[in-house]
Amino acid sequence: MKTITRTWMIRQFFWIGVSFAINFVLLMFLPFYIALPLSFVVFVAIMYIMRRNFRSAIGRTGSPLGIVRNDSPKMEYSCMACGANHKARECPRCGSKIKRVEML
Repeated sequence: MKTITRTWMIRQFFWIGVSFAINFVLLMFLPFYIALPLSFVVFVAIMYIMRRNFRSAIGRTGSPLGIVRNDSPKMEYSCMACGANHKARECPRCGSKIKRVEML
């Protein structure tokens, strides 16, 4: 297993453990009708924190799971009528709107 994947999994298990611990404490010391909605709020808040940390990790390191992140793929159009390569809506050479997308 890759080191970065292992680190990501350890962080996930850590936050799940924190969520269980907080919810357990809430359920032990508060009445059920108060603890249940409050534990739901805590669970959602921790999931939000996990998602925020995951997004910041993707932005910092490229990807914590080894997935290639490509924010803006470079596309170019090839005119089907005359074969010219361009990036505009219409072909600048012949004015045709018929085009084929080429990923660079």
